[in-house]
Amino acid sequence: MQTLKHMPGHTSREILVIFSSLTTCDPSNIYDMIKSLKASKIRVSVIGLSAEVRVCTVLTRETGGVYHVILDESHYKELLMHHVSPPPANNSSECSLIRMGFPQHIVGSLSDQDAKPSFSMAHLDSTNEPGLTLGGYFCPQCKAKYSELPVECKVCREYMDTFIYQMLL
Repeated sequence: MQTLKHMPGHTSREILVIFSSLTTCDPSNIYDMIKSLKASKIRVSVIGLSAEVRVCTVLTRETGGVYHVILDESHYKELLMHHVSPPPANNSSECSLIRMGFPQHIVGSLSDQDAKPSFSMAHLDSTNEPGLTLGGYFCPQCKAKYSELPVECKVCREYMDTFIYQMLL
């Protein structure tokens, strides 16, 4: 959700959930999360593999998604293919290019004389992040360091993701 809410307004902010349980076990209030998704304009759709679950119905209704429960294997494929194409773009939405970078993961070791410990940019916002580390992902544009992907660079605003993502485009 953190990645999607920072995407430009003209992009498709969608989450597809494949749900096979009859219950949920949520670490926090699920209705607060639904409000947060709705406020961030993130559309959530659910494909249920068993029976209808009330919280999934509320989730999809509030976020503008769709909820279907499969009937058989062919129906599952049909529902899945329905979500492959993004929804039509809104004519009033502004379009812009998204700068993307595909940094390599650099692994530093204590035996490497050139390795210099540094803080990750994610450490600025979180106390959970480790302190000084040797390796990480370095922005191809400005060389800012991050410990995980995907992320939008806080310095130059370039969106960074793994090379696997690039191959899917």
